[in-house]
Parts: sequence; structure tokens; C-alpha cells
Amino acid sequence: MRILFLLFVLPFLSLAQTVDVPDEMVFLDTKIHIKNSAKDKIAESVMALKKNKTYFQTKLDRIDAYFPIVERVFAQEGIPDDFKFLVVQESSLVSDAVSTSNAVGFWQFKRESAMELGLRVDDLVDDRKNITASTKGAAAYFRRSNVVFDNWIYSLQSYQVGLGGTQRSVDPQYYGAKEMDIDGDTYWYVLKCIAHKLAFAEEEGKNSTPPLVLFEYANCKGKTWRDISEELQVEEGKLKEYNKWLSHHTVPDDEDYFVTVPVTYMEREAMASKIGELSKYISAEDIKPYSGKKLISPKAEEMYPGLTPVFVMHNGLQAIQAQPGDDINKLAIQAGISRNRFLRYNDLRVFEELVPKSYYYIEMKKHKSEVLFHVAKLGETLKDISQKYGVTVSAILNKNRMRRKEPLQPGRELWLKNKRPKEIPVKIIELPAPIVKKPELKKEIVTKDTAKVVSKPILTVSATPVKEISSITQMPTIYFIDTTHTVQQGQTLSSIARLYATRTDSIKAWNTIDSTGIKVLQILKVKKRVVEPLPGFMVHTVAPGETMYRISDLYKVPVQKIQEWNNKSDFTLSTGDILFIKK
Repeated sequence: MRILFLLFVLPFLSLAQTVDVPDEMVFLDTKIHIKNSAKDKIAESVMALKKNKTYFQTKLDRIDAYFPIVERVFAQEGIPDDFKFLVVQESSLVSDAVSTSNAVGFWQFKRESAMELGLRVDDLVDDRKNITASTKGAAAYFRRSNVVFDNWIYSLQSYQVGLGGTQRSVDPQYYGAKEMDIDGDTYWYVLKCIAHKLAFAEEEGKNSTPPLVLFEYANCKGKTWRDISEELQVEEGKLKEYNKWLSHHTVPDDEDYFVTVPVTYMEREAMASKIGELSKYISAEDIKPYSGKKLISPKAEEMYPGLTPVFVMHNGLQAIQAQPGDDINKLAIQAGISRNRFLRYNDLRVFEELVPKSYYYIEMKKHKSEVLFHVAKLGETLKDISQKYGVTVSAILNKNRMRRKEPLQPGRELWLKNKRPKEIPVKIIELPAPIVKKPELKKEIVTKDTAKVVSKPILTVSATPVKEISSITQMPTIYFIDTTHTVQQGQTLSSIARLYATRTDSIKAWNTIDSTGIKVLQILKVKKRVVEPLPGFMVHTVAPGETMYRISDLYKVPVQKIQEWNNKSDFTLSTGDILFIKK
């Protein structure tokens, strides 16, 4: 009998020895002391998870693919990172998993519970099958539950038995506790989640060439699967396979949705260059026609008769679009506000020039954005980001715990809606390295017979032939035509000269201007430079105040591509410079 008893007990006694269950560890931001009575149960669960190597590896591959998304959402929502192991416990990261009680999706929500947490569940969309949306729903539940317990472990338990069931079964003395004992009487659901952390925490992220990489794509409102497939060069069938939350062929346009984009490890850099490392950071290009009352002031109608300014709603704020030749004074007058307010609303200084076709706010910017994060691009400034999202520079500094003169590192993840918690370190995302080519100087340019010969090169180009259009391989045709310019309020000879990429002395000579200077509405003769596009390229003339980043944002192409196409090794630009943008 003694031998039979030992044979029966020995396997269970050896579990804790086979699986290293620590005496204590940090779990859900709580220091837990694991008693021997709990170790065997945890070890048994770990052994069960690792028993089948193929099944274990399958889960690990999904973990490596999905965890970056789950981690981002939890960091944004202020939820302990360890909750990510619960999604593995609930569904094995299978998007359309269904339980015997009809709970569905990654986090196994029942229909009513999901809708209560703000998820959409209907015949068109089932957010329970969307990793981003469902994780936000789970975060909302954990946060709400923790208001009651101030104990994330109790919040974990409530996810399975509910708030009431947990309140009836746990010890109230541990409400608010940051240190707890875990023993054999601890609820099995909690022990199992600890086992999932022990089984997968040391293995996740170690595969340097994972078979699957997932991107979140937010710029998808109103687009069909075919649209997204063609735009991102991903098989339509693959998109549908990883986005079972949508039962229709078109993404609704009523709110922001995240499409999960699957690629192989070898394709990850190409996809990153197409949609940005964080397409999960929603674009803020929310520009709508203004439909409110007429904004133009009586003074503007008097000073600028016949001119109709373009008013829009940009990020929910009233804004006005700058036209070529516009200055700060003119836009302030057209908007009916003082110059000082216009400067303050747009973080401008009085001597700065406006960028044509850009939008400028005519009311105070917000202190937070509906957009969660932004990744700083090459050449981008805090002011650029402030204008893009309609959030004050001071608010961005505060939310990211930055000093005012602290340099903005390209690739830095900036928090726009919430303040980055102290315990979450600054995240720097590796951006694609710029492609820099050594410029090859050309001393001659082609001009039309009727044009004056230009004595210096207009553009530095490379004459090296390539198989496909990737940089300028021939010189452009450049000539000048006579035209006129009507002087606007606040314009000077210097600003007009910059506008036409010429010298003030030339304008004076063309118009016989003496020391009295110029007057508002005076018509000046000027020479406008014309550049004929090269095959496959568009022409962009750099306007006053434009930066490489703003041009990149205007054409939705990476900065490094503009550098490559124009054989530029740096970000410097001058008013009047010519850039070629590949069609």
C-alpha cells in the first residue's frame, strides 16, 4: 500500500520541482507571496500549457503578434501589463472563439456585457472580435472594477465571477493592498492566470524572426477591403481572415475603427513605410467645411472686397486657410480677431510667414486630443504637431513630462490625450533610415528659346540612369513668364521677393520703385518661374515657412523619399526651392 501511495503522490510532488514557481513575484502591480499550497496548482497549470510543444508554440506565435497591440492599449488606459496574459487564458488569442455560455471573441464577452462597455455588437460590426476594440473594452471593465477593490488581483477575479460574487468571497482587508499571500484557497482563475505569466513571460518576444507581424491601420473609414488591399498591397483574403469583426465589405465611417494588417517578418519594414510604424495613432486630418454663421468681419469686407476666405473646422476648431501672399495681419482681420490672438492661437511669432494652403486656428487650441499618440517624424517640431492635432504646445509638453527646450527626438512616442504615467518610460520607435545619395552637380540647364539663360544651377540632380523612377535623372525645363502681383495688407518688398524667389532689387528695377516703397493694392510687375514637370514627377515650389516635414505631410510621402528623389542629404530648404514629388 505504501508503494502504491508513493506512486500516486510522486508526480504531484514533483510538479513544483519541475516548474520553477517562485516564492514571491510581482503580478498585476502587486507583490505576491506564493505559499506551497498554491505552488502545486500553479505548477500543474504551467505543465499543462507546455505539455504539447506544437500547441505551446502556436500560442507563443500569436502572443508575439498580438501582445504589442494589447500592451499599447493597456499603457494608454493605465492598466497593469500583466492583464495581457488573461487574453491568452480566455481565448488563446483566437478572434472568433465562442464559449459554451456564448461568450465571444478575444476577451470572451457576452453580447450584453460588451455593449455595456461601449463595444459595438450588431449584424455589421462585432467589436469583440477586434483586438484593439475588445482590449479597450476589457480595460474599461478592469478600471471600473478596481474602483471598488483598489486591488487588481480582485479585479481579475471579478472578471470571471462578477463584482458581487467577488465581494462576497474575498477578504475586505485586502482592499487597496499592494502585497498579498497566494495560497491553495486563492480562486482558481487567479492561479491559472499566474501560471500563464510563468509559462509565457520568459518566452515572449524572443523570436527574432516571428512568422507573423500585425499592424493597426486606422485610416480606413468608408474604405472597402479591396481599397485597403490595393493601398497596402496585402491580400484581401488575409485582411478578412484577421478582421472577422466586420461582416460587410466596407468599413463604416461613423467612428474610428482599427483594421489589423497581417504581414510576414520579411514584409514588416515595407509595411511600416506604407502606413507608418504607428498607423495605430489615428491621423488628425479632420478638416470639414465650416457651416456656421458667416465669420468674415465687416472690416475685412471693406479692406479686401471680393475676397472670400476659406473657413473650415479643423479638429473641431474654427480655422482659416492661408492663400498665397497672405500674412498674419490679413488672416486676423478676415477672422475678426486681433493679431495678438491669432499669434497666440497658432504659436506664431510676429515675424513668421504663413504657409500657403495651410490651416490656422482662429480660436484657442485644446488641452488634449481624441488622438491617443503621435510618433515624431524626421524634421518635425512640437509646433508642427500642435497645429496638426489642435493641441497647445504647453499641453503636449505637460502630457509628456518634457522641458520646453528639450529636443524632440525623431521616433519619440508622444502622448496627446492622457498624461504619460511616471512609471511608463519614454518610448522611441525606430524610424526607417533615410536614403542619402551623394549629389552630382550639373552646370547647365535646359531653357526655352524665349527665356533668359540662368547663370547658376536651379536644381542639383543626378544623371545616373535607374530602372524605375526613384530620383531625378534629367534636368528640368525652367523658364520665366511676366505676371503681376497685387500688394496685400502687411506685405513688404522682402516678403514678395521671397514669394517669387527673387531679389528686392529686381522688383524695384522692374517697377521703378523709389524710396517711397509700395502701397496696399499696388500692382507690381514680377517674373514668375515656371518649371515643366519631368515624366513621373510633380513639381513643388517651396513656400515661405515650409519645412521638409510639412511637404512630406502634404503629399503623404516619407521625408526620406523626398530626399531620395531630389538627391538631398539634409533637411534644409529655402523659399523658392524646387522639389520633385513622384506621382
